[in-house]
Amino acid sequence: GTKPMSEEPYHLKESLARLVAEVAKREWPQSWENFLSDLNGMCPLGKTQQELVLMVLLRLAEDVIGMDVNLQNQRKREMMLALNTHSEGIFKFFLNMLTYNSKMLNQMVS
Repeated sequence: GTKPMSEEPYHLKESLARLVAEVAKREWPQSWENFLSDLNGMCPLGKTQQELVLMVLLRLAEDVIGMDVNLQNQRKREMMLALNTHSEGIFKFFLNMLTYNSKMLNQMVS
């Protein structure tokens, strides 16, 4: 794309999210240990980055849970274990996102 990410069409954002999720499926947690903290670090950069992070997590979860028939069973187990291991941090991340966006909405309404 040639526009700022916030103005790009949805399908470009979706493609970027799928690309990051594909890399994560191959590299996380063994070779990309900071994957979740890297995603978390993107969120303060803006709404578009928050949207992309949520899209990446959605794609990754969908693929690991069962939608990716090309992902080997052993790799799925490894990824499920990693997701379960990091579930507390993931839930805190979602709670922080909801809290932040709720505050922003309240400020807009006030």
